[in-house]
Amino acid sequence: MSAPAAERLREFAAAQAAASPLYECLSAGAAGDAEVSALVGDASPELFLAAAQRVLFREPWHPLTRYYSSLGGADGPDGELWPLFRAFVLERAEAIRPFLAERSVREELVRPAALLYPGLAVVAKEAGKAPIGLLEAGAGAGFRLVPDRYGFRYAVAGGGPDISRGKKTARLVLDCQVTETAAKPADGFGKQAKLPAIAARIGLDADPVDVADEDELTWLEACVWPDQPRRLRLLRLAADEVVAAKPPLLRADPVTGLAEAAARIPAEHPLVVTSCGLLDGRPAEFAAAWLDALRTLASHRPLWWVSQEGYQAFPGEPRDGAAHLAEADRVLSVINWTGGEPRVRRLATADRLTRGLTWLGPN
Repeated sequence: MSAPAAERLREFAAAQAAASPLYECLSAGAAGDAEVSALVGDASPELFLAAAQRVLFREPWHPLTRYYSSLGGADGPDGELWPLFRAFVLERAEAIRPFLAERSVREELVRPAALLYPGLAVVAKEAGKAPIGLLEAGAGAGFRLVPDRYGFRYAVAGGGPDISRGKKTARLVLDCQVTETAAKPADGFGKQAKLPAIAARIGLDADPVDVADEDELTWLEACVWPDQPRRLRLLRLAADEVVAAKPPLLRADPVTGLAEAAARIPAEHPLVVTSCGLLDGRPAEFAAAWLDALRTLASHRPLWWVSQEGYQAFPGEPRDGAAHLAEADRVLSVINWTGGEPRVRRLATADRLTRGLTWLGPN
């Protein structure tokens, strides 16, 4: 049995909401209020707060919106915030409960596409001029399936001009800080190639999101913390690009559905499989099955896996001398198979939200 709602709200306020003064205040207030805690019930604090924001979206004139940057508000928490919020959620409990029962928190990230780019650039050098087929496992809403529709701006730590890549006329430009290491100066980040042309693309996800459905897109927006307006703007712009590109999203388990998804990409296109956090929280058996599925597919057609995963997620990975990799949230790797044996290139480390990456260079 999970901890009581009040205890979960209190822990959330203390540990997880430190970056959000608004959510810290609201979750702490809810923890001390029996009626609001009862409304939360078995739901996670984050799901409850997302549901409340989703209902608030329907009333952009409500005075509570002055605390929500997502709705144009600019006020910080004060003595009026909690009474306003308490009255709002209790008066609209019947509108909030269906979200708590039927929805889950969806963290659909756009920024990891900036980390995907250098991995695809390495593939472009190795695959030649042939247009690729792009398949993302764990695609979610498909935001990382359309990197050719984005612009990218990389600021290299230590000075020097920014490095611009991607579509020159893009409406959405993703920024990323790059720290270069001295290990391979000849493989500087700025020498990375352009993206390969993408001839076909498909997403694979057990629970994909159709951002052409306004209700689905609005729920994704409700899951963004209100005091993260830039992330909210990126999400909406990325959704526009996905709707324009219309990449198909196959609803299937990533392991069992991989072969079917790959079969939808013509064999003449080198296949590039990407993933970002697909192995997070999964048992070792899942990771092993995923690698077996990739290895089997690679025995039938040219395949590269551009992986944004935690280093510790890979079964059988050597640990000695790789503390800098093990401590990173994400390791960008390019992996392909020759004669059944994997060839692994570790390109960069990064945090989960891709605020920046440390460039290691191909090896």
